[in-house]
Amino acid sequence: MKIDICNKEDIKAIVDGLNAYNLEKVSALSSIWTPLEFNIKNNNDVVVGGVLAGINYWNGLEIKILWVEENYRQQGFGSALLSHLEHEAKI
Repeated sequence: MKIDICNKEDIKAIVDGLNAYNLEKVSALSSIWTPLEFNIKNNNDVVVGGVLAGINYWNGLEIKILWVEENYRQQGFGSALLSHLEHEAKI
């Protein structure tokens, strides 16, 4: 047995494993989550932020992650993401 610090691939494997386990135990979960995942790019077409969210079982919007690169904060990027997300959630 060996414990190490996680890298990106390790984290993905853990999340994938947890999701697979959850779907196996509660298969109804697969039909009660509608993902809403968007990124935002700068004028050079580089991703500088994103939001990972979805519509849950109770038809509510649930935001898991919202991120904007530090150099682009306080410039409306996060607000634009949230406005877009809210619009898409209402459709």
